[in-house]
Amino acid sequence: MEWRAVKGFPNYVVSDTGEIKNVNTGKNIAICYSHNGYHRVTLWRDGEQYSLRLCRIVAAAFCDGYFDGAEVNHKDENIENDCASNLEWVSHIDNMNYGTRTKRAAEKLSAPIIGVNTSNGEEVVFASLHEAGRMLSASCANICACLKGRQHSSYGYYWRYA
Repeated sequence: MEWRAVKGFPNYVVSDTGEIKNVNTGKNIAICYSHNGYHRVTLWRDGEQYSLRLCRIVAAAFCDGYFDGAEVNHKDENIENDCASNLEWVSHIDNMNYGTRTKRAAEKLSAPIIGVNTSNGEEVVFASLHEAGRMLSASCANICACLKGRQHSSYGYYWRYA
């Protein structure tokens, strides 16, 4: 395990495995979770406290390639893994398109829906709103309006979530 100074905070050191220590007390700093799951630590400087993302502290100390506007990418897509070998500086676009992020986000947001034929009551199940739109050559916006209760029916179907 290698330790380096935390940039801008002379009383702290950070390890390449994502631990932070106060050099005056020798104690490890507690790691908390932010609202979106990232590790955060609270560091003090000149009587003021700062809440910082641990991945950015580790990357600043161990990863080359920082540029203005750079974001930290977790190579294994696990935001709890703050080891230096798992971090890299990337642009926002590259971070958003990295790995399986887009696919995972789409799967998380998609939900199966059911279209009930307005004339015969027959039900058709679709894996997602977008699949229904593709299969029926229909506007997703109109189907979505039905799902949200703003429209009664669309393309000959009543729509509901499965």
